[in-house]
Amino acid sequence: FPVTICREIDEYDFDLGAIRSNQMLIKTKYTGICRSDIDQYAGKIEIPYGCFGHESVGEVVAVGSDITEFRVGDYVASRDDLAYSPYFYATEINTAKIPELHPRYITEPVACSVNIAHQMLFASKENIQKVLIVGPGFVANLTAQCLRYKIPNIEIHVIGTHNVTEWNLIDAKFVTF
Repeated sequence: FPVTICREIDEYDFDLGAIRSNQMLIKTKYTGICRSDIDQYAGKIEIPYGCFGHESVGEVVAVGSDITEFRVGDYVASRDDLAYSPYFYATEINTAKIPELHPRYITEPVACSVNIAHQMLFASKENIQKVLIVGPGFVANLTAQCLRYKIPNIEIHVIGTHNVTEWNLIDAKFVTF
């Protein structure tokens, strides 16, 4: 049997500093455990910022002056760091609105949907005008919401026929063959 040496976890207070114009202050309500958290705890990879946590659900309690899509009181899923703390700062690109405060939104796929949209935007050398999403599931819809936020006029097409109400909210067009 392999032996794993684990680190101790200490609780301590730290100052978040002043909110920046591109940040939201999130009150943590639920936090998930990512595979990277386990590797960090086991000492296999470095712990960023000295704290665990980057998959969370919370409530927006303050917004910086450049925040346009989120309001105080919104419920959000975020992949920003320091989410094991009672409060943390998040950015719009790493955050998605969620319809209710529920732990099901802290699952890894929520963070993945934000990552997918983020990578599409930054990896593309051209302006994305249209996107085709295969499968109308929850993760796909969150990905589309992130894209809609960053590119308001993007044309979103989706293959599939369920979750119609959620897709209509972001003006997606259904594709059939």
